[in-house]
Formats: sequence, C-alpha cells, structure tokens
Amino acid sequence: DKTEQTDDKTENNFDKEKAVQLVSYYDAFYSQMFVEGVSNDYWMSFLSNGLEMVDDYPYGTGEFVYLEVFPKTVENNFPAGEYPLAEETKDGYAWAGWEYDFGAEMGYGEGLYVIPQGCFVYVFEKDELVETKYIVDGKITVLGNASAAEILVDAVFADGSKATYYYEGKLKFEDYDVEEDEEDEPSSDELSWDYEPTEAGEYTATFDYCDMNNWGDYYGDGTEYVDLTLNGTEWYAIFGLCAPLGSGVEAYGTYTVKDGYTDWTAVPSPGGDADYDYASFLATGLDESGAYSIAYYATTGTVVVSADGVKLDIVSHYGSKIKGEYKGTVTIADKTTAYAPAKGERSKAKSIKLVKATAEDLAYFGVLKNRVRK
Repeated sequence: DKTEQTDDKTENNFDKEKAVQLVSYYDAFYSQMFVEGVSNDYWMSFLSNGLEMVDDYPYGTGEFVYLEVFPKTVENNFPAGEYPLAEETKDGYAWAGWEYDFGAEMGYGEGLYVIPQGCFVYVFEKDELVETKYIVDGKITVLGNASAAEILVDAVFADGSKATYYYEGKLKFEDYDVEEDEEDEPSSDELSWDYEPTEAGEYTATFDYCDMNNWGDYYGDGTEYVDLTLNGTEWYAIFGLCAPLGSGVEAYGTYTVKDGYTDWTAVPSPGGDADYDYASFLATGLDESGAYSIAYYATTGTVVVSADGVKLDIVSHYGSKIKGEYKGTVTIADKTTAYAPAKGERSKAKSIKLVKATAEDLAYFGVLKNRVRK
C-alpha cells in the first residue's frame, strides 16, 4: 500500500523541511549550443539563507548552489523532470561536478585558477569562499513551471558526504545563446586602452614559460593563426601571429607587428574591453595570484620565435618600448585542450582580462562568465 504523504515530504521521501533552504535564485539560463551530444542545456544557481548577492558576488555565510541538467524535451522553456547525476553529458541526466584548471591551460601554475563545472556548491563564511563541493551522485528533481517552481536536490559529494537542498518560488530561464551572441560582438566604442599607462617608458621583460599553438587557417584569411603565450614572474604576454599556410606546429620565424593579416605578421592589439584584452599585448603588475593590473598593447615591433626561445622588441599604443626574451623550449600546445581563439574576426582573438582579484574571486567569476564545455 502506498503510504500517505505528509505536506513536507514528496513521493520519493524527500524531506523538504530538513533540506537546506534555497531562498532565492541568482541566474537561470538555457542553451542549445554549448554542449555537444545533448538536446538542451539548462543551468541555474541559488543562494541559501545567510547569503546575499552584491555586484555579482555573494556576501555573508551560506551556500551558493549551482546545478546543470540536460532535458531531452522542454515545454515553455522550463526543464521539468528528474535528473540523476552522471559524469557524461547525455540527455535526461544532470552533469556531475568537475574542476577545470583554466590557469594551467593559460600558462599559470596548476591549481591557481580552477573553474568548477557541472553541479557544485560554493561554501562561504563571512564573505569568503572557503570550500567548493562537487556533486557527483544523487538526483535533481525539477517540478512546476516558471512562476511556481520546486527544485529538490539529493546530493552526494566527491568526498562521500551527502546533503539535500530545496527551492520553491519563481524560476525563469533566459536564452543564453542570444546573450552570448551579443556579448561576443563588442562594438568598437567599447574598446579602450585603459590598462596601459599613458606615460611612455622603456622596459625589459623576461619569461620562464612559453607555448604556442597553430590553429591553421582559423579565420579564413589565407594565413595560419598561431597563438603565442609567455609567462614569467613579473610579465605575461599573448601574441596573435600570422604564419604562412603549411607552416605546421613549429611555426618558427620573425613576425612583424602590423595590420593586414599577411604572412609573418603579428596582430596589433585593438585594446581591451571590460572582460578581455585582445592580442597582441604584454601585461605586468602581477599580484601574488598572478592577476595583472597593467597592459601594454602592441602597435609595432617584432616577435622572433625559434626552437630555443623567443625575442620581443615591441612599441606599445602609448609609445612604451619593451624588449622581452624567453630562453628555452617552446612548448607546442595540444589543440584538443588549448584555449580556443574567438571566432569571427582575427582582431578579436581574446585573452581573459585577469584584473586584480583574489584566486577565490576568479574561481567564482569563472563559472559565471567563462563557462567551459567538454
């Protein structure tokens, strides 16, 4: 016989009263573009009691819960259904949490800029992010509709601990694909040189790490796009290089910074916007986490890449002269894991603008602004 249910329990014996109460949702979006192999991608984030969002950052003591589900079919842009956790991305499941080491891919130390993906929980104490807990098993149940939703989470974390979460209220999902299209096409008046000092100087930059990756005729302009990343204790640099067709992965040679996207040229930087700086540029003013606060946007000069190192001789937008050198092996990046350039136009090949911030800030903002897709 079916046991009669109380008001605070569901048919699967989920106890709403004992669950962590999620009192508001921060965002809710859907996409059909990001994850291959699934019909729909829906994600949502919630705040527990004790947290409030101020200027896109949680303050207080509590939990920030991030969930992602892959419904096969959707009515009225609301993903009602039950979603078991699974590591693979497939219809009818929620995406088990995992960490993506964005910093290591960009040439920083391992573990410095880790971006959580899938389902996870941020734990805050007195405004500080103290722990990230990845949900690897359990089930997410989505009930109701946009005006009257219920979210039930049975969570099993990577360390074996368990928790339940409950949200009741409005939950409207926005079309993320439309917003992304708008964000990926910044108008020229949004670009600026704000990160570069207006007073010109002369500087010497040294680097202890270098990698490059040849993306082939990525932009369809008859040259191969090569991204070159250099990293050091005090300097960081990204250059977009135009190599002749057929250069291969070891695209060694002398590149001149100039417009036109012709053979053996480096892309002059158009500046940066609120979120990104655009190749080619050098950055300094690094803090203890590796974030920079000063950028020099390349206008003219040369970049010499060889099997045993790199030499730079650059003049920036406001006239600063920078000579740089890296001695050592130029690592050929793996195209399957490297950070892909922006599609569209070569002048918008972009780098995340790592503004002065703590590693915790960057980890948090990473999942909201720089989502990664397998």
